[in-house]
Order: sequence, then structure tokens, then C-alpha cells
Amino acid sequence: MKLIIDIPEEVYRASRIIDAKHEDVIQIPLEVLANGTPLDDVKAEIAEEICLTDNPYTGETKCTIEHLKLLEILNNIGKAESEVK
Repeated sequence: MKLIIDIPEEVYRASRIIDAKHEDVIQIPLEVLANGTPLDDVKAEIAEEICLTDNPYTGETKCTIEHLKLLEILNNIGKAESEVK
């Protein structure tokens, strides 16, 4: 699951450590993760806001090219470079 999380600057700085392989690692407290927002929920909310419903009876929606491009970018978040086309 992909989450959007808000980490206070002081927590972020205090969470950074150097591991045994001498790599910079961030240990995020569980309460920060527990309060995260699923990325799919955020994408759905954005899609609802930017796509207009033209016909209240059929629910047919209309998005501009710019809106579709934004949704494409959001859908590519977290995908490896080779997966994005």
C-alpha cells in the first residue's frame, strides 16, 4: 500500500540514522504511518474534483486533456521508471 504521510521536521531529523552498511536510513514512527492517507484515496478525490459530470442522469463524466495527464502522473507515482510508459 502506498501512503501519503506528514512527518514533522523535528521527527524526521530525529529519525535519521546510519545503519551497519553506512547508509542513511529513516525510521518512521508507527503512529506517523498509522495516520497516513492511502494514495489511491487521494487520487480518487483529485479525480472527482477535476472531472466534471455533464449529465446528472447518466453520470457521464468529462475530463480535459490536462486533467487526464494529471491523473496519468498520479497513477505513475511509485512505479519503477521501466514500468512508466
